[in-house]
Amino acid sequence: MEILVVDNDTASRQQTVAQLLKAGHRTQEATTALQAIQTLELHPVDLLMLDSHLPDTDVFELIRTVRATFSHWFPIVLLSDTRHEQFLADGIHAGADDYLLRPLSATLLIARLEALSRIIRMKQELDAANMQLKMLSTQDPLTGLLNRRGLDQVLSRAWHHHRQDKSELALMMIDIDQFKRYNDYYGHQQGDHCLRQVASLLEQSLAQPHGRLARYGGEEFMVILPGADCYDARQLASQILQRVKNAAILHPASSVASYLTLSIGISTSCQQADSCETLVSQADEALYLAKRYGRNREVCYGEIATLINSASSRPVAVG
Repeated sequence: MEILVVDNDTASRQQTVAQLLKAGHRTQEATTALQAIQTLELHPVDLLMLDSHLPDTDVFELIRTVRATFSHWFPIVLLSDTRHEQFLADGIHAGADDYLLRPLSATLLIARLEALSRIIRMKQELDAANMQLKMLSTQDPLTGLLNRRGLDQVLSRAWHHHRQDKSELALMMIDIDQFKRYNDYYGHQQGDHCLRQVASLLEQSLAQPHGRLARYGGEEFMVILPGADCYDARQLASQILQRVKNAAILHPASSVASYLTLSIGISTSCQQADSCETLVSQADEALYLAKRYGRNREVCYGEIATLINSASSRPVAVG
């Protein structure tokens, strides 16, 4: 383990460090509360050992500060020559996990460290399991993208940053044209393969560092583009349409083209959306118009009125 020993008494600290090194552990040293905090900020440790009588420092307050400052949990062991039960109990209540009485017994020290090592390993395994569960709860199992739950979380954060920083925010809602016909023609197994292909093509197109891609549901996907306006989003949409065209995924049942095509609806914060729900609704409306007026195209929400007024052909059925 990596252990930080905090003790202003040189002889006492060196003795503790020597015992830890002999037991096969790595050590760092500090003599004051400030040095301890600075060391923890620069060098994460597995365990903290605190002398109970640091100068000009209430050790219980230091323990509480450490617990409040560092989200990563590690055991704290109080080193004390005070055998008063209430004092030791107060240390535990402040956030310490154990205590050792001076002079330190090498046998007891090794035993306590072995016990704490087991706790640390169990905590790491639990953290890894929780991380895996969290990932699974926000990940679409078919495509590996964010699912609807993960999307809602990311979109909520993006909207908060947009309002806080007065920055641009764009959404793209993407739908595979006539995907039901594709499924009917090829079967659902091939349909799943197609969804994974489209997800991969979308990921390849999304070069923006902070953009996030999610499977919105069924054959629909959504892209969140912080800092992007309608022009930026339309540029990306054009690249996506071209990439899908180049992929030439056959779709014999399509009335749009012989290959798979997409329709894309775009909404941006410059259209005065008052919530992220409104932004999603505007992207959905733009997507509907993209499909209604020909498919295999992108439509930005602000262009809807112009599109309707300038339409020269009878709208086609949406699907």
